[in-house]
Amino acid sequence: MERIQRAGFKVAGLKITTSNTQAINEGSIGIAWNDFFSKNIFAKIPNKIDDRIYAVYSNFEEGFSEDNMDKKYDLIIGCKVSDFTWLPKWLSSAEVPEQEYAKFVAIGNLPRAVLKTWEEIWESDIPKNNTFDFEVYSEKSQKWNNSEVDVYVWVN
Repeated sequence: MERIQRAGFKVAGLKITTSNTQAINEGSIGIAWNDFFSKNIFAKIPNKIDDRIYAVYSNFEEGFSEDNMDKKYDLIIGCKVSDFTWLPKWLSSAEVPEQEYAKFVAIGNLPRAVLKTWEEIWESDIPKNNTFDFEVYSEKSQKWNNSEVDVYVWVN
């Protein structure tokens, strides 16, 4: 883990509202990822800056903590964009502000490596802000057992 200052950015994509309980019991996050790929949403996002995919967690319900699995949050699976011009109404957007983050790298088979990294984050003493967290999926995330995903956690 390293602390890093990240510039703000805009993201557009498919949004769901879920909780950790729903993610575990109903597979809500896995279903969202499946929808993102099966509906070819990547190709439908205008003004993409690059080919990376972002998973942005935000709008955490008051009282959210790793111990309270039922609190809701939003997840947008999408791309970094230059602006929201021509964004179809069925897509959602968010502006992630400039902030200091704790950066982790999930390495291994996906999605297992990312889940393991989040478990390590939740068990750590990192002073999470629960405002914006995100994952970045680049070409390195397509290497089967040696995939790499950058995980950024907004810290106080």
